[in-house]
Amino acid sequence: MPSSERVCRVVGCNQGALPALASEQFCLSHFLELTKIRAGRALTMCHEARELEAGTIDWLLSDAQRILHSLAEDAGRWTPQQQERILELFLCLANLWEYVNHHSVQLAAND
Repeated sequence: MPSSERVCRVVGCNQGALPALASEQFCLSHFLELTKIRAGRALTMCHEARELEAGTIDWLLSDAQRILHSLAEDAGRWTPQQQERILELFLCLANLWEYVNHHSVQLAAND
């Protein structure tokens, strides 16, 4: 593997990190898994009326959304299962976006 190519930063994973995920340095599968966990936790916290970390919300609603749009543009490259996971994550982020915009969500201060 050329030195310019990066591998996923998850220990034991030797999949290549995708260019759209250069700052995250994840392969598609690990990025989708991590983002789904983060979004799920944020939604749970919203439903429980607990404070959310502003950085997490910013990441989920801007960076992850931007990356997913980039991945969706290259949809022909992904297997049907990967495409389904990307769409599920879009739905999860859309639900989080709607919840944050329509409820009084408390954000924890970033220190």
